[in-house]
Amino acid sequence: ADDRADLVELGYNLMTAADNRIRPEVRKNASLFRDGLQIALLALRPFRKRNFASLEIGKHVVRVDGAWWLVLSRDETKTRQPVEVPFPQQLVPALVRYLEEYRPLLAGSRYTGSRLWLSYRFTPQAAHSIQLQIVARTQEAFGKSINPHLFRDCVATSIAIHDPENVRMAALILGHRSFATTERYYNLARTLEAGRNYTKVIAQGREKARRSSRKRPK
Repeated sequence: ADDRADLVELGYNLMTAADNRIRPEVRKNASLFRDGLQIALLALRPFRKRNFASLEIGKHVVRVDGAWWLVLSRDETKTRQPVEVPFPQQLVPALVRYLEEYRPLLAGSRYTGSRLWLSYRFTPQAAHSIQLQIVARTQEAFGKSINPHLFRDCVATSIAIHDPENVRMAALILGHRSFATTERYYNLARTLEAGRNYTKVIAQGREKARRSSRKRPK
C-alpha cells in the first residue's frame, strides 16, 4: 500500500462491511465504520494524529453554505499556520452517515460532547487508540502495518503523481513550513513516475520485438 488509493479503498471496504452488518453487535459495526472513515479521510487529508484525534463537530468539522470543511486555527497547528481545507467530496456521504447513524451508537446516552471520533467505551477516542486501530486494520489488509504518520509520506508522493493541481493544498495539510518541502516530494514523485513509465515502454518494446521475431519465417 504505497499509494493513497489503496488506503482509500481499504476505508471504503471497512465502511461497506459495517453497512452490511457483518458484526452481530451494532456498536461493533459502528466502530468498524468509524475506522474505515478515519483511514479514508487520513489518506486524503493527512492531518497530524493529535489534530486528527481532537477534531470537534462545529469547531473543526464545519458546514458552510452546504459544504463541509476541515478547519484548524494557527494555535492548533505545529507550524502555527491555520488550515482550512474542504472535506473530501467523495467522503461527504460517509461523514453524514457516521454523524447521523454510527456516532450516536458510539455515544449512547453517556457522551454529549462534540468530539468527532468516539471509542467503543462511550468516550472520545485518544490519538494512541486511533493509531492502534489503523495499524491493526492496515496490517490485516496489506500484511504490513501503516501508522498515521506514514500516511503523510504516502499522500505527499501520491498527490504529486495523481493530483498535481492540488499539490499546494498538500503543503497546507501536511503542515510544511514552505511549499519547497512539498515541491521536493513532487519532483521526486515525478522522477519516479517517469522512471516507471520508461521501464514500461522498454518492456513493451522488448515484448513487441520478441513477438515480431517469432513471426519471421525460418
